[in-house]
Amino acid sequence: MIALVALLGTACSRTTPGGQGTASTTAPGATGTTGVQRSTVVEVCSRFTVAALSSDTTTDRGPADARSRAAQQFGTPELINQLGGEGRDQTWPVLVQHNARVVVDTSEVQDDPPPARGNQVGAAVSASRVAVGADGWRQELPGTIAYCSLVNEGAGWRVAAVSFSDATSSEAPR
Repeated sequence: MIALVALLGTACSRTTPGGQGTASTTAPGATGTTGVQRSTVVEVCSRFTVAALSSDTTTDRGPADARSRAAQQFGTPELINQLGGEGRDQTWPVLVQHNARVVVDTSEVQDDPPPARGNQVGAAVSASRVAVGADGWRQELPGTIAYCSLVNEGAGWRVAAVSFSDATSSEAPR
């Protein structure tokens, strides 16, 4: 998979209680020499990441459901095929025990981004996740970094490939 690093601009996202991701740009993005609005591509990567990692054990059969929804909403047909059955999570059984949903916050990874190439660009966001159970149980989950490769084929920026990487080590949920 193509793993690209962040672009300039700051974006934060959060899931709402219904599991719908929202994102807002908190700083204006710089426009590169190719005319790419940096904050826009970071926001698309952020929204995709929130949707891909926001699972709900009361409605989803597993974490693959969230990734599939995210690919449908923000991805290219190739990404939809790639993520069709992907989404394993060793914490899923514990989340099911608590009828939990996963709430996700993202922030831009502040590295030097690679330059845009034609209709392709990269962005990266760091995602913090918290499991919230129907019974009041809460547990911080391990952080993740999402490296998004985006393309613009005339209808706006879409995620063409993604790579998830562990951001930090955190203890397993109990």
